[in-house]
Amino acid sequence: MGDRMNVLARRAVQLIVGTMVMLCTGAIYAWSVFVPALQEAFGWNASQTSLVFTFTILFLNIGSFLGGNLVRRLGVHTVIAVGAVLLLSGIAGSSFTTSQAYLVMTFGVLTGTGCGFVYNMLLSTVAKWFPDRSGFCSGALLLGFGMGGMVFGTLVGQLVSSLGWSATFLVIGIPIAAISGLAALVIRAPREEEETQLPAAKGKGGVSEGVSFTTAQMLRSSQFWIFVARVLLMIAAGLAIVGNATPLATEVGAPSELAVLLASAISMTNGFGRIIFGVVFDRMGRRFTLAFDAAVFLGAIVLLYLAGLAHSVPIMAVSFLVLGLSYGGIASCNAAYILGTFGPANYASNFGAFNLANMFASPISQVIGGSMAVRLGSYTATFPILVGVTGTGLVLSLLLKERVDVPAKA
Repeated sequence: MGDRMNVLARRAVQLIVGTMVMLCTGAIYAWSVFVPALQEAFGWNASQTSLVFTFTILFLNIGSFLGGNLVRRLGVHTVIAVGAVLLLSGIAGSSFTTSQAYLVMTFGVLTGTGCGFVYNMLLSTVAKWFPDRSGFCSGALLLGFGMGGMVFGTLVGQLVSSLGWSATFLVIGIPIAAISGLAALVIRAPREEEETQLPAAKGKGGVSEGVSFTTAQMLRSSQFWIFVARVLLMIAAGLAIVGNATPLATEVGAPSELAVLLASAISMTNGFGRIIFGVVFDRMGRRFTLAFDAAVFLGAIVLLYLAGLAHSVPIMAVSFLVLGLSYGGIASCNAAYILGTFGPANYASNFGAFNLANMFASPISQVIGGSMAVRLGSYTATFPILVGVTGTGLVLSLLLKERVDVPAKA
């Protein structure tokens, strides 16, 4: 009994430290706070500054893939430590920016890659302590990551106002890297004797017993590609709305201050959605949760469409709140699905491969949310397209199986 309590205490520490570190790495989403100061300092336009963040997200996915493949050779601690060094080089190094190309290299490539290293190691390692609650674990970690922009946004704004953008990069870069480095000392997978003391899955969403896909086997599975297509469509639709939430609300008739408030409400419910859908995943299983999340997401898009047709701010407010919940569910279900369906043995590399495929969601969202809005003359005119995209995501969710058999070796 004592050994079991000690193991449960250790896994609680793993989750707490992991969530704290994810909160710090999620500070990359405070990037927008730097934008006005950088535009004023260098005369850059919105397209030039947005390109930097596009590279950050791109290399976050690449870093996740690289970290997942390096962990077998270097170990979890080393990969996290390298990630912390890259974060320090990227964020603090941005303090010396003299050109857009330099900033793309520091905040884009170095920070993004370092963040991807740490992000993958935390999700793939801490989850091994929670075979019974993988959805909750992923949801808690991703809640921390998603809240990073909100928590650090206010701090960064105050520092930029008082110290300037250059000093702020340096001031936040050092502690973020130091706290991330802390994970290299604490985060580890459970030992063999500890695994026997961990609770077994009680619900339907736990890790499938005896399943162990290599990355090559996973990539040969049609279920993996159905899942990737589902995620790409739903995330692209979500990003198209999240990235244009304020002008969407303004177009419907919301005053500018209310429009900003409504846009921030998506972030708030997004965080809660990561925990809520993680718990549902654990209890109800993969197929039900993914279909339910997609159905709620589709319902939010339909409400958004109705709000646009009726020019109703209250309906849009409800649609934003529901959208945030379901959009948050996508993130927590992604990590839990890859772990539960394809097994824990190669989770780090499998999750990295999934993230690499997932990086195409951003350019798709730019086409849906930006280019189509310009061509059609309004954001509201894009809503039927979004309904079609998310409806397809629901259909793909229904094609997913509760369990996938490991394919025979070629």
